[in-house]
Amino acid sequence: MLDLENGKEIKKSQIFTRTLTPIKSDDRIRLRTHTIVGYMESGKTTMAKSILPIIRPRIEEMKYENILPIYSLSFLDIIHYLKENIDEVKGTDYIYMIIDDAALFQLSREFGKSHNIMASKLFFWIRHIFEKEPYNFRGSIIVNWLTQRYMALDVNLREGFIVSFKTPPSNPNDRREMYMLLGRKYMEFLGWLDYQMYTRHNDEVKKYSVTRFRSGPKGKPVRQVLIVNKNLSENFIELEPEEDVVELITSEESGKRKVIIAYLLALGWTYREIQENLNVSSKTIAKVVKWIKEEVGRLG
Repeated sequence: MLDLENGKEIKKSQIFTRTLTPIKSDDRIRLRTHTIVGYMESGKTTMAKSILPIIRPRIEEMKYENILPIYSLSFLDIIHYLKENIDEVKGTDYIYMIIDDAALFQLSREFGKSHNIMASKLFFWIRHIFEKEPYNFRGSIIVNWLTQRYMALDVNLREGFIVSFKTPPSNPNDRREMYMLLGRKYMEFLGWLDYQMYTRHNDEVKKYSVTRFRSGPKGKPVRQVLIVNKNLSENFIELEPEEDVVELITSEESGKRKVIIAYLLALGWTYREIQENLNVSSKTIAKVVKWIKEEVGRLG
């Protein structure tokens, strides 16, 4: 398994900090989200709380004057609190929310569903609520969603700017979705983190997460092992350059497409996963399998 202490270059991260510190606007509210997924005691809350001191220098650089950190088990409770405390909203221009909703989802399926719908609606209304009287809020709202199950979140809440995974899911639907987002190498790393945390009781690994950004400098999704550690630094490790794979997948050249299908088969992807992601037929995949067998036979 991967040895993080040797052979991997640790780099400084910029995407994370810059995403959560948008340019201040005088006429609109900036809204950014960060979803943190992991089993209990995997370090979700610690990560969310540790991020604020890391990004604080850039918050001040962007001319935000007052920061309001607020933590709750429920997004609805936070909105209710802000509505009841208008002066706090007026007295700040950067609201940093940590929402630990995971416990609420476990109470009942119906409650979880209705709570999700209401939270989702309020999330999208939040800018319209606070930009008007009596709040007249102008600044940034950062929402950290913490959950044990990725798929338990409403789809509108899962589609965030940044998603960090601390452990792999046991639910097959969640696992399949995460595999498509992260790829084999990063899923293996999450499995290693899970083993270290819960079998070997190694709390040191809780500083790691696999973090996926919607896009990077080249416009493609970026995956990194983010390191948010005790000395409040933000660094990352790249396990595998997957950008080339994405480029091959989107290429129109049939030769390259054949190679990438063969590559994905070697990684253990199923016919269905390849069909859905490359938009190819099972017949095309079967031809590639035949081609692989012929090449192997030719090589002896």
